[in-house]
Amino acid sequence: DRMRKYAFGQMLICGQEKKHDLFGVWIIRGQKIPDIMLNVPGTELYTWTKQVWPMDEETKQKFTAYLSRDSVRGECLDCKIFK
Repeated sequence: DRMRKYAFGQMLICGQEKKHDLFGVWIIRGQKIPDIMLNVPGTELYTWTKQVWPMDEETKQKFTAYLSRDSVRGECLDCKIFK
């Protein structure tokens, strides 16, 4: 709930049952990841990549695919939106 001030994100579980990946995209206010996000267990397991706006066309298509759950990395089994 406290994240609403700092970020909007979507996490996806894609692949097959018992063999899947967890990944997502986040739009974060400011220039760095807020401490409130970094102090969550498991955060160190993710690779964070900063994107500069405006995005190039390839990145924009990938970002759109994540948000629309379109064949990102196999079948999308579940998703959670944080807003």
